[in-house]
Amino acid sequence: MSNAKPATGSKGSKKGKGEAPDPPVLDASAPAELARSFSNAWTVDVTRASSETMPKRAQAIGAALKLAPESTRLVLDALVGYVPLLGEIDAVMTRDSKTPKERETRKPWQSRLAGVGIVANAVRLVQSDEADAALAALLASSTSEMVREEIVKALLGDATLGTPPGALASLSAFLDDPACTDIALLRAGFRSLYTMSPKKAHDRWRKVLTAPDVANPRSVWLAKIAFEQMEAHKADVDDLAPVVFPLIKLPKSARGEDLQTAAVRYAGLTRDHYLALVKYVIDNDDAQVLVDAVAERFYWASLGAGGVKQEEVRPHFKTLEKRYLEKGDSARAAVFTKLLAGLVREGNAAAKA
Repeated sequence: MSNAKPATGSKGSKKGKGEAPDPPVLDASAPAELARSFSNAWTVDVTRASSETMPKRAQAIGAALKLAPESTRLVLDALVGYVPLLGEIDAVMTRDSKTPKERETRKPWQSRLAGVGIVANAVRLVQSDEADAALAALLASSTSEMVREEIVKALLGDATLGTPPGALASLSAFLDDPACTDIALLRAGFRSLYTMSPKKAHDRWRKVLTAPDVANPRSVWLAKIAFEQMEAHKADVDDLAPVVFPLIKLPKSARGEDLQTAAVRYAGLTRDHYLALVKYVIDNDDAQVLVDAVAERFYWASLGAGGVKQEEVRPHFKTLEKRYLEKGDSARAAVFTKLLAGLVREGNAAAKA
């Protein structure tokens, strides 16, 4: 997109600090219907728009582009030229807007952000590799996290518009770029990798969860997003448990605690996850914090028809209680004595019901 020029004058002039730039307009050579629908994309009143407004405006641009596909370049050039003018948008959109004046200041910025998403989705309706490549390039050059998020959503596909994921290799490459610390891009990278190859995504989850560096924000974010992806895709326990459960022992630091919490949650996601934790404690590591996790997650793992059953855990709890009683380890033994007593109460209650 080397021939793209920043919009100037009536084509999106930069206003004073804090004011949203004027909407962009297409080159005069653009067909009238395309110019009209493109202009409408940047003036949506987000506070009043329905859920159908933005998809319909994207479809209007897409329909005009299908009639004049050679104009796709004009739309891309306008978008690429306009995005640099939105550098202040994150600061404006995250600032408190309690007064009427502040809310009015925010409105045009909201419209411009919506416009980025509308236009990005619209050019994807044409299903052009060139368009996808141009959008992916914008991710590396935009200074706004919110703008990048809109472009990412377009590239990942939209079910309402029927657009498939695009530029997957470019998105997944962010996972290998040590300079990339943008959460939206890292999430997009994981989602793209899974779309291309669930096995490769699984391998990457295991890699980023193996002894992450809690002093490195990027390492922590990769691990946290991996947990999100594992839960979203209902990942099996298999080879992930041995790298996840040690994270329960991470020190209580700001970043480490986030991963520790995620690892404890993972241990109670399903019956299989919980039983894997119990087996891990029996066979590999009985640190107090892991023993406490066994007690903490039992309730959650036992919920629902597919939850863990008493007969599946009672022998394990008895084995661990006996182990610690013989060692004189009253703290650990008490955890399993209490769990076993709870099983008895539940059994008695079920018998009376």
